[in-house]
Amino acid sequence: MRHTGILLDMDVDVYVVSRRDIDYKKSYYNLSSALNENKFDYIIVCSKTNEHYSNLIELKELGYTKSILVEKPLFEKPYNYTNNNNKIFVGYNLRFTPLVEKLHKILLGEKLLSVNAYVGSYLPDWKPNSDYRKSYSAKKVEGGGVLRDLSHELDYLFYLFGSFKKLTSLGGKLSQLDIDSDDIYTILMETAICPILSVHLNYLDRVPNRFIIVNTEKNTIIADFINKTIKIDDKKEKFDYDRDMIYRKQHESVINKDYSRICSFDQGLEIVNLINKIEKSAGNNKGYWINN
Repeated sequence: MRHTGILLDMDVDVYVVSRRDIDYKKSYYNLSSALNENKFDYIIVCSKTNEHYSNLIELKELGYTKSILVEKPLFEKPYNYTNNNNKIFVGYNLRFTPLVEKLHKILLGEKLLSVNAYVGSYLPDWKPNSDYRKSYSAKKVEGGGVLRDLSHELDYLFYLFGSFKKLTSLGGKLSQLDIDSDDIYTILMETAICPILSVHLNYLDRVPNRFIIVNTEKNTIIADFINKTIKIDDKKEKFDYDRDMIYRKQHESVINKDYSRICSFDQGLEIVNLINKIEKSAGNNKGYWINN
């Protein structure tokens, strides 16, 4: 209900569609009932990842043509979906952090040498009051797994450094976590503007880590998403923001029709295809190179 609270604070009239019984007055059990009784300007799809495709199909069949934000990732696998609505966006909200915004500005015109991105946190600690084994993250069939859960990294790297030209990867289900989804991946890529880019994602770090290190011809830049800092060589800058602010900026971009930073449908689909190729590269447990 995070989206609900943030939108209500923005003075937006919010309705919720859920198959569960929820303590919210303006709620429906299905989309058709909600759309029959109301005209919505903005719909957020935040169901399980493996339901996103059917949700979009249903919205298309119901004739909905206004703005849609689909929580990341867009789909759990590539689909042949015809996007007749150019107002579909994907909820990669790390793009709206001051850190990524600052990186985007300071890297313009810089010659890049290498990039290393890292994210890791212990899945059982994500929601301490619930059983991690029952979460969608733990279930491959529901679109769970570290590649999809933590695909924020893949998106902001794409946003900053462009499409990959070739990649190789290693990973899968390696730990003793009681899940059947992937829990660790390391990917090495060459992108449109960066010759060496590596990214590591895992469900395993007992102490959460999320950072990126960029080496250019002029500087070493370290952005730490946990401590909300950017360090350029020996100079460090601290940023003040919280998660709700990032979500709010994302919603404002859709509502105000400022699409300059938000992840488009086509970009979200590119991340889905990227994940598919990462899995193919790692599929033989040896890693092999795949060209874009």
